[in-house]
Amino acid sequence: DDPPPPRAPVRLDRADGQGADAAGPQPPGPVFTVIPAPRHRTPRLHGREHETIVRTVLSPPPDQPAVHVLTGLGGSGKTRIAQEIATRAAATRRVWWIRESQISASMREVALLLGAPDGEVEAAFRGDRSSRELVWRYLEGSQEPWLLVFDNIDDARALGLGWDDDQDAGGWIRAPHTPRGRVIVTSRDLTADQWLPPCRVHHVLPLPDSDGAALLLEAVPDGGSKEDARRLSRELGGLPLALGAAAAYINSVRQSAFSLSQPPVAGFETYRLTVRARISAPPGTAGSRIDELLPDRSIMAEVCGIGLGLLAERGYPQAAPLLKVFACLGTAPIPYRLLLTSPELPGSPLFPDFPSDDRDEVLRQLAHLDLIEEVPQPSAAVFDLQRGLQLHPLVHALLRGDPDVRGRRADYYGLTVRVLLHIATEQPPDEPENWEVWEAILPHAVEVARSALDPGDRVGDVGVQTDALELARLTARYLIAGGPLLPAVELLEPLIEHSRAYGFAPDDREILGLRHELGRIYLEIGDLTTAETYLRDVVADRERVLGPRAAHTLASRHKYARSVLEQRDRAAEAVPLLRTVVKEELDLHGPEHPDTLTVRHSLARALFATGRAAAVEEELRDILAVSLRTRSRNTPETLRVRQTLARSLLEAGRHDEGLEEILQARADTPGPQDSILAMALRFTWCQALLLVGRIPQAQEETTRLLDNRTRVLGPQHAETVRTARLLEQIGRIPPGDGAGPAEPGPPAAGPAPGAARRRIAEAE
Repeated sequence: DDPPPPRAPVRLDRADGQGADAAGPQPPGPVFTVIPAPRHRTPRLHGREHETIVRTVLSPPPDQPAVHVLTGLGGSGKTRIAQEIATRAAATRRVWWIRESQISASMREVALLLGAPDGEVEAAFRGDRSSRELVWRYLEGSQEPWLLVFDNIDDARALGLGWDDDQDAGGWIRAPHTPRGRVIVTSRDLTADQWLPPCRVHHVLPLPDSDGAALLLEAVPDGGSKEDARRLSRELGGLPLALGAAAAYINSVRQSAFSLSQPPVAGFETYRLTVRARISAPPGTAGSRIDELLPDRSIMAEVCGIGLGLLAERGYPQAAPLLKVFACLGTAPIPYRLLLTSPELPGSPLFPDFPSDDRDEVLRQLAHLDLIEEVPQPSAAVFDLQRGLQLHPLVHALLRGDPDVRGRRADYYGLTVRVLLHIATEQPPDEPENWEVWEAILPHAVEVARSALDPGDRVGDVGVQTDALELARLTARYLIAGGPLLPAVELLEPLIEHSRAYGFAPDDREILGLRHELGRIYLEIGDLTTAETYLRDVVADRERVLGPRAAHTLASRHKYARSVLEQRDRAAEAVPLLRTVVKEELDLHGPEHPDTLTVRHSLARALFATGRAAAVEEELRDILAVSLRTRSRNTPETLRVRQTLARSLLEAGRHDEGLEEILQARADTPGPQDSILAMALRFTWCQALLLVGRIPQAQEETTRLLDNRTRVLGPQHAETVRTARLLEQIGRIPPGDGAGPAEPGPPAAGPAPGAARRRIAEAE
């Protein structure tokens, strides 16, 4: 908010220590100092809230303090609002504009302008008496209305106050006793009212999208549509200073005969896309420098640099690197409690001395300067997730290209990767009770993994890259377990394809881990032919690199066998493959290890698919009992075991028991009902409804499931086609053929409808 040098006045008195004839005769009527021009001048003030502040200060309600403090993030428009107030007030009162860097000299000139004798002023400012008492005695005695504007007062020490001084003990800023006086202070410090006299605080917020768009369109009338302007305003976080700089940049490009921009940044949308590309670039890389798009290079200092420097002076040197660490994360709310309590933090060279008590205070200080904002998450069940924090979009963007981040990429990436990896390993992604934590760290894990493994600008630390690959693998496992598979594909495929560019071969064990997870995705989405081929290659490479009986190799051999099992009429081929893996898992891990239980379940499914339903019930019940004893009842694998058990019971004609098992599985299912796992359980539920004679309900539930699978998986997916076939077969059942009650509850009495089993078989 620090303005540029003021414009030359036509006939104005000066209160900045430079008045040539300040002690001479004064013209009649109101006089005022030079009011600094807005940096990127537009004809009017923008923003309803900003205009409301102007009106409130100029026409305050009765009994309101005469001191008004405009606080907010640098660049949010505090100085611009103060300029507007000063300009309008100059019609009826004397106005003096005081800068933080020139308070003493400026207040000396104010005393002279108010008629204080030269000798008295010289004695006071020489230290013979109190200069503050002198100035305020003449201000209180003035018969003319006046306004003092103190701009960019971020520190009590600038006013001659220590942190523990009495607010009324003689600082330069006081509450006027005369009704003719009024004071405005602009400050980045949201807690300025704690060290100022009684005052009214106005928190200056960024402009809403519509007001930011109006500013842009006024500055660049043909820069694009209103919607383009709204999107650009949103991208820059509504900061008037940044919006004005963007408009100036666009105008400069449009007025230039030459431009090397491809495409030329000649409008709101091309500017926004360029900014978005810079923000999306890995932090600390050449492509992340957004300041190059802002013609006024002091914007970086005004928005966050001055505030961070102030905190360093106050004894918080950790504030700057901590804010830059936050900028290396994603734009979603940051679960700061999880991050700042990590044992990885003290080991970072960024924070050689940063005890936990200091972390709390640094966060408070950053919040006081509006550099971070706490975001309540009231729906979170986990205590550490109930409060997050966010950076303003422009602060986030500017710090990603900060020279310190560019020069210490291994330190910044290393810390963010290790902190997130520690959380990821402490909260296994396959366990549903950890999914709330995973949902909170997901956008940051994806952002950090991609940035640390950027093939175009290698971080230069193999240890950081290795940890980033493990973070990416665990993140993909969460996405697979939770159901949104496309983000997992978008994360894994580029990392695998470009592995050599960041220093890893496709058969390095870290990349093999990613390839295994991608093979799982092919399996989950029903691309079984691709899954079989892909996983066969992963198995071959893992056997060669890790050995045929290594735990990771056995995991890939299991998924390969499953890719065979899931294909029509190939279950018999999968049985010997799975028997071998079960034996080796038993030898390696024992009968109750989760990996062993998973492979035992796959073998039971293969035996069921080959017509041995009765033979697998005991095995399934044993697997389920161990799973319920050793793991959560709502883990995906436990739910799938219940599903297979329900299918075997239904196949054996024990419909009541089968219905009970699938009902329990559905009741235990976490997350939305359109996840891949939930939809698989719903399909078995629809089959069970059909078998117990609830034809109308089966038709209704299958119709809803088909809609969900079409939307989530696509109309050509094998499971969508299978659901459509089941719905078609249900529609062919003659009316009254065994129809039972449509509502949930006990199954209909009597045998299943005569056509039901045939219809299910035809749909498979």
